[in-house]
Amino acid sequence: MARLELVQEVEAHEDRVWEAQWSPCGRYLASCSGDRSVAVWGRGGDGEGLRLLTRLEDAHRRTVRRLAWAPGGRCLAAASFDATVSVWKNVAGVFNLVGTLEGHDNEVKGVAWDCSGNLLATCSRDKTVWVWEMQEEDFECVSVMHGHSADVKAVLWHPNKELLFSASYDDTVRSWVDDGDDDWTCSQTLAGHASTVWEVAFRPAVDRPYLVSCSADLDVKVWKDEGKGDDSDFTLATTIAGQHKRCIYSVDVNSADQVVTGAGDNTIRVFQLTEDAASSELLATNEKAHAADVNCVRWCTSDPTLVASVSLASSPRFFTPMHTHSLLPSLSLALFQ
Repeated sequence: MARLELVQEVEAHEDRVWEAQWSPCGRYLASCSGDRSVAVWGRGGDGEGLRLLTRLEDAHRRTVRRLAWAPGGRCLAAASFDATVSVWKNVAGVFNLVGTLEGHDNEVKGVAWDCSGNLLATCSRDKTVWVWEMQEEDFECVSVMHGHSADVKAVLWHPNKELLFSASYDDTVRSWVDDGDDDWTCSQTLAGHASTVWEVAFRPAVDRPYLVSCSADLDVKVWKDEGKGDDSDFTLATTIAGQHKRCIYSVDVNSADQVVTGAGDNTIRVFQLTEDAASSELLATNEKAHAADVNCVRWCTSDPTLVASVSLASSPRFFTPMHTHSLLPSLSLALFQ
């Protein structure tokens, strides 16, 4: 079995780091923190590491919890415990604050752009999910969805449909669709977990879209879309169980059907899914990836062998799987540093 090897660690923030998100092109990595700031890092070519480009400050009064890049990387949204979301426009690496979204009654826990970049979803401790429409640089809330019975932890859009997913403290994942005239309703409830669902992720390629969820019940579940045409119907394909000793806080999937997880046991693991997503195999691990809970793991969008992770106890770290053969058949061993 491979070991995830640390290739870089950067000093990013003055307080705990909650999340890191690669831009769609993989050129930038944004991180957010309890210090109320967002750091934007640049990644060079030829294996060059990350360097700090800018720090986005003074937009929030409390912790910045989640980040989301718009398609093309033209905007970056930041969700905060101060119940607001800031939106920053990216022009050649220069970020300007263009809007602050207000309306939630409590901490905003998640934010996500749809595939068009015109819709932004937010979720909150107030148990609601909001959909905002962007017109030029103005935002209008077009729908507020009630359905979860507890804190909503994360939101995520389908890669190529106006289909929204939310994960909650009520142990469920819900999908939401626009029934017309911005009337968003719950189209399906995925109820396979036995505790809080912390995060959901989609496979980036859209030819075989499936959803992955992680939970405090120590399970990762893979949900396959069995719907026909424009209709979606997600059913459980497989469960990855018994691989972590504490709550799984974060999950991500790359284009090679590899699932990476980060958990409260300080461990990061990588699993290979079969083509039909019916089973998995443990490929790589690092049981001491951080000194405390691993809050977030993200595959690099331009290099599917590179994982960024953040923890309560340290700055962002970057791992790459070391193996006797390439995890991706089309890549050579030279990419594994």
